[in-house]
Amino acid sequence: MRGYCCLVLKRHAVELYELGADEAYALMSDLQRAAKAIQDITGAVGMLATLASLNTKALEGSERKCLWQRNWQLLLRYLCSQ
Repeated sequence: MRGYCCLVLKRHAVELYELGADEAYALMSDLQRAAKAIQDITGAVGMLATLASLNTKALEGSERKCLWQRNWQLLLRYLCSQ
């Protein structure tokens, strides 16, 4: 099964420590609910949650600007068939 799920914060934050306690709790709660829904649909026996960082360059007006992006990845695990 292919697909993706995207959770987006209401405001931009690069680092986790930039989130207030309520925002961090809401993010983790939403991530947990998404993980459970994905597990229910796919039948995965588990998953690994990783936080990835991307440094991209973008044009803003006539200047180049470095932009940091953070994203959570849920990597599904299945039983191996022998």
